[in-house]
Formats: sequence, structure tokens, C-alpha cells
Amino acid sequence: MRTKLLFKSVLFLVIPIFVTITQDRAKDKSRDRTSINTTPNQRIIGTWQLENSIADKLEFTSNGIINHYIDNVIDISGTYEITANCSENTSSTKLYLKETDSDGDVYCSTILAGVYADGEEVLTLLGDTGKILVYIRQ
Repeated sequence: MRTKLLFKSVLFLVIPIFVTITQDRAKDKSRDRTSINTTPNQRIIGTWQLENSIADKLEFTSNGIINHYIDNVIDISGTYEITANCSENTSSTKLYLKETDSDGDVYCSTILAGVYADGEEVLTLLGDTGKILVYIRQ
């Protein structure tokens, strides 16, 4: 009787842990396949937090809208496009994040990296001012 109770207790504890680990692995594999089989325009969709600032976030929507947040409040909103041509910049090897604000002003950032680093997806941009900005997917 005691053995059955111990066995049931162990199963009760082990099965949820196994299910959780299996689900986490499935999510990781799905995430890897998704990043391989999608375009940069699809991969950028979501919310990104500036590496050294909890307050600063970018949100890229599927309909081409970019929202800049400061302290979870939209500070600037505009449109975005990932392109090989941005203003006077044209490249066959680089991609640019082209942002257009509500006044029609265009800002170009070179996309330096969009890779996984230590399990986090990272977006690294070189702004038109020469400053490197690192964002982590939320």
C-alpha cells in the first residue's frame, strides 16, 4: 500500500515537470523554425526593449506602424519599412529600418544584427547619428 502511494506521489510530481519541459522544448523548436522561415519584416513584429533602459521600447505592428514608448506611454508613432534603400542609402548587402514620422520626416537605421544571443532575440541598430542601439525582444 505504501509503495503504491509513493509511486502515485512520484508520478504526480514528475508528469507535470515532464510536460512543462516538453512544452518549453516545443516552443523553442517552433521559435527556431519560425525565425528561419520568415522574412525580416515578419521577424521584427513585436515589442523590443532598449537593452539598458526599462522605460524605452519599440513596438512594430504587422500593418507597418512603429510606436516608440517611454514609460509605457506612446511618445512617437509613425510607419516603418525594412528595405535595402533608405533615403540616399542603397545596399545589396545591408538592410535598413526606414521610419517615417507624422510630419513625413524619414529616419534610416542600419540593421546590424537580429540574432539570438543567450536565448534572447536581439535587434541591433546603427542610427543615422552613428549611435548603436541594442533592443531585446519582450
